[in-house]
Amino acid sequence: MFLRAVRELDWSAAATRFDRLSSEEQQKPELCFARAYCARELGDHQAVLSLTEGLEQKLPLLATEVVRLRAEAALGTGEHAQAIAFFSKQQDPADLLKAARAEVALSKLDPSKLDAARQLTDRALNLAAKQKDSHDLVAEIRAERAGIATQKRQTQLLALDLRWLAVSAPTTAPARGADQKLEALEGQFLTRQERYDRALAFAEAGRVDDTEAELALLAKARGPAIPPGDLLHVQAWARYASRSYSEAAALFDRAIAAGTQYRLKDSFYAARALSRADKDLAAIERYQLFLRSYPTSGLAEEARYLIARLYYVMGRWPEAATAYNKYLGAFSKRGRFSKTARYELAVTRLAQGEYAAALTGFRQLVKDEDTDRLKTRYQLLEAAALMGAKNHEAAVPLLKQVIAESPLSFAALAAHQRLVRLGETPPPVLPKGADVAAPAPLTINLPEKAALLARAGLDQLAEAELEAHEARLMATYRPREYESLCQAYGTLSGAERRYQVGQRAASWALLVKPPNPRSLWLWDCVYPRPYPDTIRNAEVEFGLPPHLIYAVMRQESGFRPAVVSPANAIGLMQLIEPTARRVAEALNDDYAGEKLRVPRHNVRYGAYYLRRLLDTFGNNVVLAAAAYNAGPLAVSHWLAGGEQLDLDVFVARIPYSETRGYVERVVENLARYAYLEGGATRVPELPLKLPNGLRASPDAY
Repeated sequence: MFLRAVRELDWSAAATRFDRLSSEEQQKPELCFARAYCARELGDHQAVLSLTEGLEQKLPLLATEVVRLRAEAALGTGEHAQAIAFFSKQQDPADLLKAARAEVALSKLDPSKLDAARQLTDRALNLAAKQKDSHDLVAEIRAERAGIATQKRQTQLLALDLRWLAVSAPTTAPARGADQKLEALEGQFLTRQERYDRALAFAEAGRVDDTEAELALLAKARGPAIPPGDLLHVQAWARYASRSYSEAAALFDRAIAAGTQYRLKDSFYAARALSRADKDLAAIERYQLFLRSYPTSGLAEEARYLIARLYYVMGRWPEAATAYNKYLGAFSKRGRFSKTARYELAVTRLAQGEYAAALTGFRQLVKDEDTDRLKTRYQLLEAAALMGAKNHEAAVPLLKQVIAESPLSFAALAAHQRLVRLGETPPPVLPKGADVAAPAPLTINLPEKAALLARAGLDQLAEAELEAHEARLMATYRPREYESLCQAYGTLSGAERRYQVGQRAASWALLVKPPNPRSLWLWDCVYPRPYPDTIRNAEVEFGLPPHLIYAVMRQESGFRPAVVSPANAIGLMQLIEPTARRVAEALNDDYAGEKLRVPRHNVRYGAYYLRRLLDTFGNNVVLAAAAYNAGPLAVSHWLAGGEQLDLDVFVARIPYSETRGYVERVVENLARYAYLEGGATRVPELPLKLPNGLRASPDAY
């Protein structure tokens, strides 16, 4: 039980279960190391020091890791000299910053330590400047260096770092209060323009309160006045970035009326804000006004396209067709959105029953497309147009072609149902493969250090160690090098690196045939099933369709338990904090942000949310997947203008290409996991008829 908790990154549970082990087990060096790692993750520095005492002699393979654990713990317990001895010798700027902070702590008794701290921050800054994506770390280093300059009363050096923090990194945590500290120095003031730039940075981050506070400070700052319209622009942009779209639209209008250098941009985004507030007709009017006011601007093309797309989203097909034709007439194939517009026009024609025009459009898209996935989608829609035109003789072979060439794809599953609707017998979900003999089994031994980490339950560390030995393993096991890697990673509980290796090794020629004794390893590698007990428990608790959690997890995170998206979605099921909080409340679970990095909690929260979406949308997996990606209110909005469509046409008409692709891939993942478990009979059907009248409540999340 202890090792299982460690493997699932559940540090708190692991610590509790370690205490229940026998004294003999607690003395095992690898388990002591695992328990010390848990203590580190829990911030129990004293326990780390106690558990790692003399451990490097017992675990020479992990000596470096043991020493680092102890150095990190020394920082937490105030044993700064020990921490400095380790971190000051490293070449990582974050490590040097730790050493500098330890020197600063010692300076309370020995002020000369500040000079050593300053040198360390200088070294750290030079190294960080050479790294990519180091802006936040640079801000931390400069903030620490500013603190050193404060103690040494080095006003010029202090002002240099404070000004950089205040002006160049205002939205970072280390920069909070830097502007006030700077202005407390004699003769150091931020100008109105600098205050304005800070306000704009806060606005772009969607930090409304900080934006308003900065504008209040701006009013008292020195320098030329900022036009009232430009101030309103910042307020509008803060609301837009924070998704308060109705407020943003009103403020954009006020900025335009007051006169602003951003008049063109604000005119466009006033319409965009109305659109995102689901005030589509009002948005169309504003886009039309924008086109009359700025017919030759760089945003005019996008405005013209968005008018068409708003009609498209509303399901107002005649107006959409007219608007798309206007766009294509103006921009033809030269436009940024011409390919998308031609696709959406073809879908529009299909939805409104103009099958001949739709057929022409999809055939041209097939002809122009190089990507197999998109070509298959267009062929399915071409067949749907043929069915609409009652040309079943041409539709049937095309549908069978889609199934044969792209088996178990979303298009193939939809094609299967269309053939059933026509009274035809669909071909097998996968074409029959040749019988092949089982290959000789591989015997893979993990590298010694990776094996030790795995015995300690620290599979993520073992995975990283194994990755360092991939080249040697591949050379040893050629021509079955990728199979050897997948088998090696398959001995570990996670699937992050295993899935990545499978993606590198995946051959479409193999995956469009049934798994056989020679290819089963690749299927298992590309469609792994980590944390089986956790997944099974969540499926049972919330009554989810088998494999749906894996289907979503594979698409959301690629099985990376600690991944954080640009939108701050966390973990295996990619949950954002507001959603996770509401789920925790519904489950009567005490919420803590760190839980989202624990597979057991992350999967349970994600499973509950999937169940909620399935209940909202009539147990329709496609609609639930779309809602998981784009939100239930967006799906309700699309249903309002499209629930009369067949499901495959509804998916084709989803206005966001990301969501469209997401839905298709989740369904395909689901089909392939099901096939792996039980063959063709286990592959779920994809009903073409959408449930009617289903909408999410206004407070849905």
